[in-house]
Amino acid sequence: MSILVSVNNISHAFSARALFEELSFGIFERQKVGLLGPNGSGKSTLLKILEGVETPSSGSVSTKKGVRIHRVEQNSHFSKEESVHDFLLRNLESIDPLEAFSKTQIWLGIGGFEDTNASVKTLSGGWSKRLQLCLALASDSELILLDEPTNHMDWEGILWFETQMARFGGSFVLVSHDRSVLNNLCSKMVELNPAFENGILSFDGNYDRYLEQRERYLSEQGKLEDKMTNKAKRELEWLRAGVKARTTKSQSRSNEAFELLNNLDELKSRNRLATRKIQLDVQDTKRQSRKLIELKDVDVGYGEKPLIEKINITFGPRTCVGILGFNGSGKTSLIKVITGELQPMRGSVFRAESLKILSIDQKRESLPLGSTIWNFLADGSDHVVFRDKSVHVASYASRFLFESDKLQRKIESLSGGERARLALAKQLLMPADAIVLDEPTNDLDIESIEMLEEQLSLFEGLLILISHDRYFLSRMCNTFLGIDGHGAWNTFAETNQWVKQLQKTSRRPSELTKKSGLASNSSTELVSELKAKENFSKASLTGVDLPSKTMRTSYKDKRFLETVESEIEIAERELALAQKDLENADILADHEKMQKVLDKIGVLQNKVDALYERWSSLEKT
Repeated sequence: MSILVSVNNISHAFSARALFEELSFGIFERQKVGLLGPNGSGKSTLLKILEGVETPSSGSVSTKKGVRIHRVEQNSHFSKEESVHDFLLRNLESIDPLEAFSKTQIWLGIGGFEDTNASVKTLSGGWSKRLQLCLALASDSELILLDEPTNHMDWEGILWFETQMARFGGSFVLVSHDRSVLNNLCSKMVELNPAFENGILSFDGNYDRYLEQRERYLSEQGKLEDKMTNKAKRELEWLRAGVKARTTKSQSRSNEAFELLNNLDELKSRNRLATRKIQLDVQDTKRQSRKLIELKDVDVGYGEKPLIEKINITFGPRTCVGILGFNGSGKTSLIKVITGELQPMRGSVFRAESLKILSIDQKRESLPLGSTIWNFLADGSDHVVFRDKSVHVASYASRFLFESDKLQRKIESLSGGERARLALAKQLLMPADAIVLDEPTNDLDIESIEMLEEQLSLFEGLLILISHDRYFLSRMCNTFLGIDGHGAWNTFAETNQWVKQLQKTSRRPSELTKKSGLASNSSTELVSELKAKENFSKASLTGVDLPSKTMRTSYKDKRFLETVESEIEIAERELALAQKDLENADILADHEKMQKVLDKIGVLQNKVDALYERWSSLEKT
């Protein structure tokens, strides 16, 4: 493999603070790199340097001649008021005018943009990111730099992203706190962290493999510190003995002793950084009740049509429930009903007497942006009450990595990760029977997420979580509640069961390709991107399907069911051949020919859709 980008001893500082120093590494063809590091370690800045839009303070970056690099920013910004179609077409025309139109049509389909005339300014965060990803992939980039690409994406968007990047034949550098995405996509992990020698640590393999290697590295660093400490003691004794450094040999030993002491100080400093963590401490009330919250025949939603119908479920202590569903399916509305912020449309909600519920919303809307960290935590006092004891606000804030000299900063100046930590710090001052967290891992770095997991796992009350972080959910939850947004709900033991349920209950490629962008001949592979439809099975808390009415199948329908799979296979093969024509340069150069091919593809797609729709309808009976 040839090298695309070579980084040679680069250092960079922001204001007076050094982000990283003397970094050296390379990025090779077809390499899939996950870039890790705590908040503020310079990951986003490094991506800008790799792209060439920012220059390091020192050192150099060498790029292969003619290599095409595209960076997808963490927050999408659109400078012009234009449609989704025009945005993609304009940017692609600057790269390849001849193929720009056809690529725009194809990638808007792959991206699932149904209204291509929609303004880019009206797109949600997730769809803005998806449009930027379509541009990166359509640009024939050899290296894509991705800065938190799944931020603001729902389940469907994250799974779409994974599918597209798994098929991408070039290289990428991926900054993400989503450990499942890192596991599924990356073959090499690189971490920026002053806790490591030279500020960087890298190993081949995915995220889980990296954790194993990192643990071994830190263990060896600890052993090295012990060994150097023992040697330093001996050298200090020699120095204190007052041996005159008259000989060359004595002078050399003195120099080596001082160098050893300096190296030991640096190693101890790095090792302290490696073990420095947020000190969360979750207080529960030790309530003995078996039943904390119960929903009986509850409908949840707004207006006349409920998003969730007749839900019956009981929540008790020492339980962690993950709520699963696509955006708009009613997850946030459900937890508002659970906490009492929203009344159910129908049914009743029981809450144990004097139940104490802590709730943190995903937007942290409860944070007073004009207040300082100090005033927000201590309400104007110098102390907070934690576990019935008075604790100085600076001491308490330090548990969440807020240094004492920064406590007068206003909340509006804090980063997303800092705001997340601050919201947790405030809420955890109060004991609780139940904790409800809506996207708690948003904006947190991986180290903070792991500490959150560790402490929440010790909580003996009820935990209810909404998150798109599969790794976080799999480590925390012992049961899952899946909702489809059309009224149906079910319980699952793991997230994979929920995804498989979706696969069984929706087989129409027309809806899947609009969202996932995969060609119909790949519809059998769309396990992870199937969207729940009306026949999502309603179930009791035990997960047993409710009985449904059955209808007799006619002879004609039986014959159809016997041959439908082969008919679909033939229709999808015809569709694939038609789609292949879009790769023909002569057709792409002739607008009329290309339009005929697109019309043919539309007819064949409708044929495939009709077959799937009839098959799905008959299967219900």
